[in-house]
Amino acid sequence: MVVGIQIIGIIFGIGMLFFSYVYFRRKDFGPRDFLFWVIIWLAFIYAVSFPKQLNILLDTLGIVSALWLFTIVAFLILFALVFYLHVIVRRNQMKLGFLVKKLALKKIK
Repeated sequence: MVVGIQIIGIIFGIGMLFFSYVYFRRKDFGPRDFLFWVIIWLAFIYAVSFPKQLNILLDTLGIVSALWLFTIVAFLILFALVFYLHVIVRRNQMKLGFLVKKLALKKIK
């Protein structure tokens, strides 16, 4: 039996899948980004829809409840995203520094 919070979670997951698709169509996401978010949101929808299936994973990992599992996975994803964003910002800083240096040297000549 599906409870109210599961319905809200499923609707939220479907909405986020839709937003991921919209950003992909607008070329804000590349194919790799889109695939990453589709996998994340489908896993979220599955976990919300069938929470009893998580009990096997919970017992194996020694985690007390599904809420703790969601919290741990969310933190892992957030740390991975922050690291990825840090790498992207560093690349952009290096490209910008190279461009500024190139324009400054061009202006001198």
